[in-house]
Amino acid sequence: MVWDEADNTNYKIEVKDAPHDAHYRVPPTSPPATDYVSTPYYTNSTTAGNSVQPDLGYDIYLFAINPSNPSDYNKASYLKLATMPPAPSNVQVSDIKTNQFVVSWTHSNPSEYNCGCHLAVAYQVTYTSNIGTSFMKQTPGLQQTLIVDDVTTNTDYVITVVSWKNDVIFSDNSSVATTATIPSKTTAPTNSSSATTTSISLQWDPVPGRSTSLTYTVAWLPADSAESKTGITDTTTTIYELTPSTEYVFTVTAVNDGGTGVTSDSATYSTVPDMVPAPILSSSTNLSTMIDVSWNKPAGGDDVTDYLLEWWLSNSEDVNSDTEIHLHEIDSYNYVIDGLTPGKRYGVKISARNSAGTGQSSPESSYTTAPGKSNPPTNTSSSTTTSISIAWDPVDGATSYTVAWSPHSDDGSFHKANIRDLDTTVDGLTPNTLYVITLSAVNSGGSGAPSNGATFSTVPQYVGLPSVSAPSEDSGSRSTTMTVHWSKPNGGDDVIDYVVEWWLSSENNSTSTYHVEPHLSGVEQYNSSIESLTPGERYDVRVRARNSAGTGETSSNAYHRTDPATPFHPILTQPVDDDITTRLLISWSVPEGKLDSYEVNLYVQDVPVFTHTTSYKSVLADSLIPGEMYRASVTAISEGLFGAASDKSNVQRTDPPTPMKVSLIQPSSGDITKQLEVKWGMPVTPFQVTKYIITLKPFSGMDITIQYSSDDATPISYLVDNLVPGESYSATVQAVSPSDGAPATFSETSATSFNQRTAPAPVTNLAVSQNMNKPEYQLELNWLSPAGVGNVVMIQYHGTPNAMNESANVNFFDTFLSVSVIPGNNYTFTVIVQSGEMLSEPVMETINSKPAWPKMAAESEIYELALNWDLPDGNIEGYLLEILSGNFMNIELPVNSTSYTMTKLSPETNYTIVLYSWITNISGDIEKSASIPTTYQTLPSDKPTSIMVTSTTSATISVSWSPPAPGSIRSAIVGYLVSWSPSHGCGSNMVDSTSTQITGLMPNTVYKVTISTRYEDKAGDFDETTAITCFAPPTTVTTTDSSASTIDVSWTTPDVGGGATKCDGYFVSWSPAHNAGYKEVAMNSTLYTKIAELQSNMRYNILVSAQSRAGNGMPSSPTLGITAPGSPRKVKLNKADEVYDPASTIQVEWNKPDGGDDIDNYLVEWWPSFNQSFVSFASVIHSNDDNVHKCIIIDLTGETTYKVQIKAQNSAGTGLPSVILSYKTEGNATFITKSRISRSASQFVPFEDKSQHGEILNASSEQQKHLIGFAVIGVVICAAIVIIFVGSHYRQQQKEK
Repeated sequence: MVWDEADNTNYKIEVKDAPHDAHYRVPPTSPPATDYVSTPYYTNSTTAGNSVQPDLGYDIYLFAINPSNPSDYNKASYLKLATMPPAPSNVQVSDIKTNQFVVSWTHSNPSEYNCGCHLAVAYQVTYTSNIGTSFMKQTPGLQQTLIVDDVTTNTDYVITVVSWKNDVIFSDNSSVATTATIPSKTTAPTNSSSATTTSISLQWDPVPGRSTSLTYTVAWLPADSAESKTGITDTTTTIYELTPSTEYVFTVTAVNDGGTGVTSDSATYSTVPDMVPAPILSSSTNLSTMIDVSWNKPAGGDDVTDYLLEWWLSNSEDVNSDTEIHLHEIDSYNYVIDGLTPGKRYGVKISARNSAGTGQSSPESSYTTAPGKSNPPTNTSSSTTTSISIAWDPVDGATSYTVAWSPHSDDGSFHKANIRDLDTTVDGLTPNTLYVITLSAVNSGGSGAPSNGATFSTVPQYVGLPSVSAPSEDSGSRSTTMTVHWSKPNGGDDVIDYVVEWWLSSENNSTSTYHVEPHLSGVEQYNSSIESLTPGERYDVRVRARNSAGTGETSSNAYHRTDPATPFHPILTQPVDDDITTRLLISWSVPEGKLDSYEVNLYVQDVPVFTHTTSYKSVLADSLIPGEMYRASVTAISEGLFGAASDKSNVQRTDPPTPMKVSLIQPSSGDITKQLEVKWGMPVTPFQVTKYIITLKPFSGMDITIQYSSDDATPISYLVDNLVPGESYSATVQAVSPSDGAPATFSETSATSFNQRTAPAPVTNLAVSQNMNKPEYQLELNWLSPAGVGNVVMIQYHGTPNAMNESANVNFFDTFLSVSVIPGNNYTFTVIVQSGEMLSEPVMETINSKPAWPKMAAESEIYELALNWDLPDGNIEGYLLEILSGNFMNIELPVNSTSYTMTKLSPETNYTIVLYSWITNISGDIEKSASIPTTYQTLPSDKPTSIMVTSTTSATISVSWSPPAPGSIRSAIVGYLVSWSPSHGCGSNMVDSTSTQITGLMPNTVYKVTISTRYEDKAGDFDETTAITCFAPPTTVTTTDSSASTIDVSWTTPDVGGGATKCDGYFVSWSPAHNAGYKEVAMNSTLYTKIAELQSNMRYNILVSAQSRAGNGMPSSPTLGITAPGSPRKVKLNKADEVYDPASTIQVEWNKPDGGDDIDNYLVEWWPSFNQSFVSFASVIHSNDDNVHKCIIIDLTGETTYKVQIKAQNSAGTGLPSVILSYKTEGNATFITKSRISRSASQFVPFEDKSQHGEILNASSEQQKHLIGFAVIGVVICAAIVIIFVGSHYRQQQKEK
């Protein structure tokens, strides 16, 4: 401040602000002899210096003071000024993106002046880019972060922040912060040039922006690893040391000092395949026109898409001569080259290809094809039985030939190789064999395709002695036919045919020739039948074999004689005027030739049953079976030689016998209303009868004829069906022989039986039903009248369990009856028809009458319906209650019940109810009778509403609710019953309000709380909720260690109570209020935490509570924790007053540390600067009367530099040390000459020199002499100082007042 100075005037300046109300006095130009003198002296200007604070408003008053009368002054001037805000510090940039970042900073005011009265109202952030643009944003208040979102991607920015009051009052700029916005996403890389086997060149578009730190990172990913190349400053690069034939996925990412941009889309490129090893050439399916090429894949990856195969025809052995090249794209490691010229030399090479291009060609390989196919050989001369001679045409490119042969096929079982000529003889063959011979040309490429087979045969050998036989017995040609048999000649099977020759032995000069082919219908034939011979003659026979090579030698002769002739036309008939049941007559025609006699045979089913020899031409056969079928044959006999038997004669039967003792009876089983059994006997056995003709004659009506076929040899009965019920019948029987193979024969008709009646038929379709109008009390019967003859219908019925037996007779033609019954009973009805003296089978039907239905009434409650009814008539087994609306259900009730209460219903709900009485009917099913469906409504609920748990502790639950809905209240509510459970903490209270607190509960326990409405005369409805009490307080909370800013706290586990929840952690809180705080401690085994950032030298009340899902439990009792003191402030080292020797003393002055007043004393430590190991210390008692403390360190060494520090102490321990100050004592020590009392002298305390080793500090030899003499004087001086200081301090206080 500057002002105009008045003459001989002192000035007083008062500077006042809200938190400090500071006063400053300014002296005149020359120092006055008043108490207002201070140093340094000021003229007409002054500076507040460190006494004012930044960013605060001040009221400034300037007074002129009369030097002779200081109390006389006038107010000269008044100013209202404000100091500038401090520049923000610690400016940082975070959350950097492509187009925004976040700037944060801290305020620079010291914490002790942070009183909330700053003048700054906002902050201004300036950010300037490296492309010349600059922007400024202002915060809406004193928030210390700002989002900057109008920046350019990939750009460098310089940021500063100022504290701002208005456009005139603002702070200096903060320190500079720099950043760069993150680059944007780059484009996918492209392939800038052709790839090689180990490198790929890439390029991409640059990202927008001009950050000076911009680089690019290229990353690539093959199948087995990932790599990258960083720090690329251009937009092109080449990636080296890659694997051939491998596909790579590339991405590009822009990077600068601000961070890494978004990675580009990927691009896939491949390296060119490496050189393929020389291919391996080998023979293929066709040696003459095909080469099998195989190769190994090139070194490197698997990204080969196909291979380029090249081959060419060499005009000579030089594979490098000019050729024509053929290209094929293939995708495997093997290929067969087809369509080549036989006997030629070819060169081959191969190269791999993929999407990147074609790799280097392999070394060349060469191969020569085999010769072409030969023409078939030809036969050069006649064959023998063991050899064949052949010749052939030359083949181009052949160096030798191979001949192969095999009997009957071209499989080349035998070989003759390395033939240099164009002909050869194949010997060592089998006679009589057909051979197929092939020819193959051979060179260095292998053997060419064999020629088509040429067929040649060896000559056959002679046939062995043939045999001759007559045909089989059933051929019918033994008298005119012979069969010749022979074996094939030795050797092969190459016989074309055989020559068979025969002639009469009596005519040797006459020969007949017959050729027989050996293969007929695919079967070898070594026999032949010769026909049209003369019966009984002798013949000579011989055989020869032939094939394409010639005819073999003749066999030896064989001999044969034919059989005699056979009789014909045998006839079988019944004799005239004789017993035709046991006799038949046989006759025949005489054959040609000489005959001695005949053998006659009779057959039954081809089995001979009669044989007789006679010279006549007929025979009468006797003792035959009645009704049997017979046939006959005849054989001629001449000189003991039997000819062939004649064909069998015609078929003829004997007649069957007549049945006897016919009777007619009712069957023992079956339907006696429609069936009668006929019985009879037969006079003789055995006999052949397969059918009986049975005739029944009714009392009235037409006869009934039945043909009965029987497999039984002796049938004695037959059951006749479909007769008229109640009718009288008689019967006769006639036997019939079989008719298969011959006409049937019939016996005479038997005598007539006695009469027999069928039983009458029962009624049909009997149905018993309940009357539609009275099903409980009336049953009805319906039936159909039976067929046949009858008189009356008799009906009997009885009921159970409590009905009488009843009966009724109705006319034969009636079909309906109605009877009265008792409800709920089972009834059995029996119906019988009478015809003459016979009764029909009874027809029975059982049914039950329906149970009578109950009549029901009901009384309604909120959750109940009380039903009642009367017992119905008759018999019932129980009741079934059916609810047709609401929650559908069925309820079974016992037979003796007359009431039922339905519970757990919904309030104010309609229920439609039907009550059934029921019995078990005859089918085992339940049969019901229903009451009239009736709808009843339950009363509305009067339970309390909106039940809510408002709070819980470890021992209490507070709950509130609202009264019931107005329309549900039945009468005046007298209160509410509040009850709670479980059993180990249950109870109840009657309250007259809509809220209450339940006490005396167990901690950490689940309780169900129920609240019900109460009236004067009854209890209303209730509702309920669930609540969990909190954990009990932790026990034994103690503080274990403290520092100036921390307190260690430990505790033990609280009581788990009911175990409803587990402890999730702990909530630790502390006070006093101006530095209170809390923290949550996770659940662990240590049960310990450290409270940090506390104020030094303060007392704190510490509380601990357990946490669970029920909330924070009750806190523990307060535990006192004390932080250690902070560092003593404003420490000064000065020369002591003149009463002390400046060579041996130091005056120490300090202010108490920040924080509370809980300081016991101070520890003053000092040591010579040249040896820190000798530390002396002393304790100074703390005084709460004054902020400034002083003491004098005595008995020091002159002209020595000492270091001094001070520590405050309280019950928590020793606090932080002050700053270490240095002070050098003066030269030679002097004796005290006078005493002067100074301000705050009561705080001066004498000290003794003590080191950590219990030794006196090192001093000079001269000073040590003085120390011994001054020891006693020092004790006296210390005591005097204490007394003087106390008195001086008291007078000073009185003066200031």
